[in-house]
Amino acid sequence: MGEIAEKVHTYIKQRARVTSYQSNRASEIGHPCLRYLVFSRTRWQEAQLPSLKKLLLFEEGQKQELQVLRDLQDAGIRVLQQQRPLYNEELNLIGHVDGMIEVGGELLPLEIKAVNPTSFDRIDRFADLETSRHHWERNWAYQLQAYMLLSGKPGAVLVLKNKLTGEIKDLLFKREGKIIAAIEEKCRLIEEMVKREEVPEPPEEIDERICQDCRFNHICARDLEREAKTLFWEEEEIVELLEERAKLKPMRDRYEEVDRRLKEIFQGVELAICGDWVITGKWIDRKGYEVPPGRYWRMKILKTKAE
Repeated sequence: MGEIAEKVHTYIKQRARVTSYQSNRASEIGHPCLRYLVFSRTRWQEAQLPSLKKLLLFEEGQKQELQVLRDLQDAGIRVLQQQRPLYNEELNLIGHVDGMIEVGGELLPLEIKAVNPTSFDRIDRFADLETSRHHWERNWAYQLQAYMLLSGKPGAVLVLKNKLTGEIKDLLFKREGKIIAAIEEKCRLIEEMVKREEVPEPPEEIDERICQDCRFNHICARDLEREAKTLFWEEEEIVELLEERAKLKPMRDRYEEVDRRLKEIFQGVELAICGDWVITGKWIDRKGYEVPPGRYWRMKILKTKAE
């Protein structure tokens, strides 16, 4: 890395701050871990700052979202009340919409997301958010519903921008009663726990990637009461294996995402030629069977300090 880039990166890291959480946030209310949401309210000052890579991604996303707003306005589309705060006192729920956009003569909450090309092509319906393998995309479903709840509007607009090509598309979503009810219940539960100074146990089956990215994984692991004896391994070989595993994991995740997208594209295609690649496929009839009872060792590996 050169001296110029180092200066910019240092400036960005120095500018990062941990912000105070006094309310439940619409942008995070869909997070799958209630423990995280309670920590965000009660121990926010202990949150780890994001890594430089995440800070850069966040900054780039903000710049692209602002450009989308300018493009919408230049095209004559009305976007009012940008960054308008919405608040529900009963639920202590707050949100800041990117704007209120006119659709069919009515102003609806607007949310803009800059996404990678795979997500841009894949997300076309609300169900694509609800069933996404990425927890942040599932969270967007809750964020949009929270905006509808806070604004009292029957719908909300999601505008996606392809970070690679610059394309945009808009999706109009309607209120989903079940999600609205889940948001209300979660907010009330968080308020009760904050008031009683209680912390819920972490979900038993939570995805390892969610814990890996969690700003509170350093205190969550420490606060867990465990019956099992904790062992401390100092062997250099094991430390190196864990570090190598962490470096390889993003490549595996990206491979799985690309492979899944290609399977969607070529489903039902028996033979195709694309550049230097030959793609073949056929339907396989899978026989149903019952999995016999058994026992296996489930392992989770977390890094408790942000890079």
